[in-house]
Amino acid sequence: MRRVFCLLIAVLLLWTASASAAVLPSGLKEIEKEAFYGVPITDVTIPDGVTAIGARAFSTATLLHATIPASVKDIDGTAFEGTAKSFFATVTKGSYAEEWCGKNKIAYSYTDTLYVTPSVKAASVAKEGEKYLGTPYYLMDCQAFVEACLKDAGMPVDLAGSNAWYRTMTWTGTPEECIALFGYIPKGAFLYILESDGKEPQKYKADKIGNASHIGIYTGTYYGAMASSKSRGCVIHSYFQGASINGSWNRVGLWKQLYYDETINRWLQSR
Repeated sequence: MRRVFCLLIAVLLLWTASASAAVLPSGLKEIEKEAFYGVPITDVTIPDGVTAIGARAFSTATLLHATIPASVKDIDGTAFEGTAKSFFATVTKGSYAEEWCGKNKIAYSYTDTLYVTPSVKAASVAKEGEKYLGTPYYLMDCQAFVEACLKDAGMPVDLAGSNAWYRTMTWTGTPEECIALFGYIPKGAFLYILESDGKEPQKYKADKIGNASHIGIYTGTYYGAMASSKSRGCVIHSYFQGASINGSWNRVGLWKQLYYDETINRWLQSR
């Protein structure tokens, strides 16, 4: 009966195109094998009282995060097989789930780690940039543009240059890597042109990261990006094509002080 109930939830989620979080009822004692196999969920909280998770119970490529209570004493080795590359679990310190995650090389954080929801939405940072389109470069270079967008969204910061800012990101990677991890590039993500030509400022050469010579903001639209362009002389849109950002944008930066969505931010705060 418990398995049938879980499968009914799975069917319901399959019929919901926007399904993202699986909310399981209290009273469950076991998540049986393949209960959520292939169901398009990104986050699941397993209720306290569940003691076992069966084979391939949460084998779904969209799953980014699971909260596993201390009551769980048995997890099949394939229970979270085939989940997203960025998948991680939230567990109780000293629990069976923590030991299991360690043995199976699954990233995890603790339930008593405070999760802070950032007050400023990354999407708001992107929205603020629209009013600066056409602003001359001599009045607002790429660093000043991003600073202005952050300030207007409610987060005044001093970027100290695109190289320094790149190195403060919680996560950086290629656009393709971002899509592979989270399924999309979130609106308001920072964009960079990273060059490995040895021309970065001397103080940044030691870490061999490269020269983050340009910074912009991802808009989540067809245009893809906004930045102040020296060659074009003002704040402009760049274009987005498929899984790559045109115009040499080759790195995405995510910062845990901005809110993208709860799953991404939980993942960022676990780094």
